[in-house]
Amino acid sequence: MKRIVTLTLVLALLTVMSGAYASPAGTSADPLITKEYADNDYAAAVMDSLGASLDTRLQTVYNEAAQAIGADVESLPPAESFSNGYNSFSLLPGGSVSVSAGGSVILTSGDMSLASLTGEVVDVAAGSPVNYIGSSLSAGKRYFSADATLAVYTSVGGAVFLLDGPYTAISGVTEPPHKYSDVKSGIWYESAANWVYENKIFRDYKGDIFNGGGAATRAEAAYALWAAADFPETEYSAGYTDLAEDWYKTAVNWASEKGIIHGVGDSRFNPSGTFNRAMLAELFYLYVQTSGGDVSATADISGFKDADVIASRTAWASDAIAWGVATDIIHGNPDGTYAPLNNSTRANLAVLLMLFFEKQ
Repeated sequence: MKRIVTLTLVLALLTVMSGAYASPAGTSADPLITKEYADNDYAAAVMDSLGASLDTRLQTVYNEAAQAIGADVESLPPAESFSNGYNSFSLLPGGSVSVSAGGSVILTSGDMSLASLTGEVVDVAAGSPVNYIGSSLSAGKRYFSADATLAVYTSVGGAVFLLDGPYTAISGVTEPPHKYSDVKSGIWYESAANWVYENKIFRDYKGDIFNGGGAATRAEAAYALWAAADFPETEYSAGYTDLAEDWYKTAVNWASEKGIIHGVGDSRFNPSGTFNRAMLAELFYLYVQTSGGDVSATADISGFKDADVIASRTAWASDAIAWGVATDIIHGNPDGTYAPLNNSTRANLAVLLMLFFEKQ
């Protein structure tokens, strides 16, 4: 952003200076030069010189402003949390919050000011950097932390604001009770929804919507395990012809390379296909097995009321089901069934992921 501002100022200066460089060609004041030289050498040299001068001056202004208020931005902690979507926060009187590069703040009520800064905060509506440290925020405007920026906002009398992106609650910050707006307090998957959010393991359904009752898809399951493995790169291609969206392509190829999830035949992965309980048992079983873990634990699953369904419809997953029951990863239902063909919801998947990785 600073470079864009600099180039804009350069162009303005060149326009103003054009009269000084417009003497008749061929005179002693302006020796005859070719158009090619003017376009390729002369103008470029002038712009580089002016750009360097303006960059130096802008940096000096920022440094002087920081020193004037005694800002010690290097002592501030790095971002510890991430607000996915514009969640509502509040600041107590005297409270402060830091927002790192990529984060945005929108004041909705009360007062907030920019207390200290390294880098550049942009007023998105105006399309320009905030002019000086100590600026008061205007309600309804979006303030964006550009690259290599750490901005600290404070409130004298208290404030309510929307926050999107990486942040650190320094003091007096009241965070939203839930990371997802549709996760009600006390619902059975509340802790799991917050857990996958904090660990960035789920790809959000839409903004701050969790959609716990929605079906868990094959693509989402692959993405979750890939994210839990810290998003490893892979050059492997499984050759599936139906991977239409970028967000899950690497995850699916990684999971296929590891042998965790297989295709459905005819060079297809079926990313939007659902996962039933038998498939989930096999998913975790293969994840542990291919990672070199112990999958020797087993349980007697013949006592389930629907043991015949397991044997006839999901025999391919019987070892995984027995292991999942023995390790309490995926246990039976209170009514005595296992229900291997029941589809898993996003809430089910989140709970299983939390239980599984907390046991690792």
